[in-house]
Amino acid sequence: MVRDPGEYRWSSYRWHGLGAGNELITDHPLYTALGLDETERRATYRALFRAHLDEEALDEIRKASSSGFPLGSERFKEQMEAALGRRVGLRPRGRREAESANAVLPGQFGLDL
Repeated sequence: MVRDPGEYRWSSYRWHGLGAGNELITDHPLYTALGLDETERRATYRALFRAHLDEEALDEIRKASSSGFPLGSERFKEQMEAALGRRVGLRPRGRREAESANAVLPGQFGLDL
């Protein structure tokens, strides 16, 4: 997407990492816990973004982003489904197990004679 998080238009990085003003942003308690003052918090916040992701992680992020599905563990996805009341991931291909058990086999008409 971008080489530097400060380049991403919808990121709060410019505010939290660089101190650029933005009246739309309210600091989260996790951010304020990063340091005793603004200078320390900003330095700690910038350090969070210095790590580089490997290609496998980037590929997972891209797939989740393009599909519109959340990226996370199975437990996280289950929690999201429970909270939203709907599926949040891809379904396995093929018939569901219940459908397969009741399926009519070739040469069978599903009639009890």
